Amino acid sequence: MVEACHLPNVITFVGLVDSFCVEKGVAEAQGVIRTLIEKGFTVNEKAVREFLDKKAPFSSSVWEAIFGKKTPEAPF
Repeated sequence: MVEACHLPNVITFVGLVDSFCVEKGVAEAQGVIRTLIEKGFTVNEKAVREFLDKKAPFSSSVWEAIFGKKTPEAPF
């Protein structure tokens, strides 16, 4: 996908990370994220957070893989 200059939207990105977390684990998912970033993909953290907040449930491993922590930040 990336080699063909097609970068994933938020839905595809989260689905990809979720699948890697389930099948291969958080470390492998983080590796995929690093590869995407190296290829020019920019993670829109705000859009990803909004999507995850609205489209739950995603496992805590998805949050950990993308943001480096196990749970989303709670507002005050």
